[in-house]
Amino acid sequence: MAENLSFDDLRSVLVPFVLEKVAESLSTCAVVFERWGPLIKRFVHSSDDQMGMLDLMQEFCMKKEENRKVLIPVIKQFYEMDVAEEDTIEIWFKRNEREKNKAICDAARPFVNLLRTADEDDDEDEVEDD
Repeated sequence: MAENLSFDDLRSVLVPFVLEKVAESLSTCAVVFERWGPLIKRFVHSSDDQMGMLDLMQEFCMKKEENRKVLIPVIKQFYEMDVAEEDTIEIWFKRNEREKNKAICDAARPFVNLLRTADEDDDEDEVEDD
């Protein structure tokens, strides 16, 4: 049966399931991703797939206000597992700014700023090395 489903179909079931597990207890986020992360990663083959993962996370977070608490831990796990690369996260964030998704931007801003700061520090280090 699963062979008749697309990766998008499978992602649309898997990601909300995993995020629900994280929402049950944020302290178990790392444990949940340790178990389910490798499977999630198998469904990411392109930047479009990465954006799809971020969009599914966003959709989950917008369903209920209390779901927004998972955004930072999940986006961090996506980044650390290479499910979503820095450039894709930046594009996703800027799109949400343009679309005026204030709740998502407010929730994601601390992590995006952290990525931006780390990137600036890397650039400064490269200049110093020259």
